Amino acid sequence: MLAGELLRLSAARFPDKPALIDGDRRLTFREFDHAANRAAQALLALGLRKGSRIAILSPNCMEFAILYFGAARAGVIAAMLSTRATPRELAYMLNKIGAEALFHAESLTSTVQAVVGQVASLKHRIATDAKAFAALMAKGRDDAPSVPLDLDDPLAMTFTGGTTGFP
Repeated sequence: MLAGELLRLSAARFPDKPALIDGDRRLTFREFDHAANRAAQALLALGLRKGSRIAILSPNCMEFAILYFGAARAGVIAAMLSTRATPRELAYMLNKIGAEALFHAESLTSTVQAVVGQVASLKHRIATDAKAFAALMAKGRDDAPSVPLDLDDPLAMTFTGGTTGFP
């Protein structure tokens, strides 16, 4: 089963139940489903396409989950990067995956600014603070994108960290 379909089925079964709780913010499964669609549409509106690669540099938060499922629905491959990465490690990972977009927590802006000039593939850098994320989401719609997805399509990339070298 595709990750985006799993969320859609949960929204159909439990539309008004809480799906995401982030401090005092809450989204029901229906709201989460719609937000994932808007994120998917917004990613496509940025010029990303099936197979494009994005990076998410963020602690656990509502925006992280929305981006993850939005990317899954758009066929965009998401790499979740450690918020503890040094600028050198971050540049390495972004270049290794060929990230076209980087979504990052506002608190990590200085780390991100230290590496953006070192990543030739990077076209978009978007903070996940309320204002920037709202602007991104405004580019999307509540309906699911019409991207043909297959069970064999890649979903995400994960780096592991070691003590002897780069992730």
